[in-house]
Amino acid sequence: MIQVFALILYIGIGEERKQVEEVLYFDTVTYCNDVAKEVVKRWGHWTHKDQATAYCLPITVPDDALVYRLK
Repeated sequence: MIQVFALILYIGIGEERKQVEEVLYFDTVTYCNDVAKEVVKRWGHWTHKDQATAYCLPITVPDDALVYRLK
């Protein structure tokens, strides 16, 4: 088991808020936060249903889990 940071993404606000099923794992919180900052950006005309919120949470995953690492 290894300790990583999971990027959890939510789309929408209030009762309409839904968690995106796919979770990405990163080796450092800095890398996770950098990706989180980019995935919540919205350009052009958007509505509240397009609102995105991202969290980086420390979790433990199996050794064979796909973990994104900076080179």
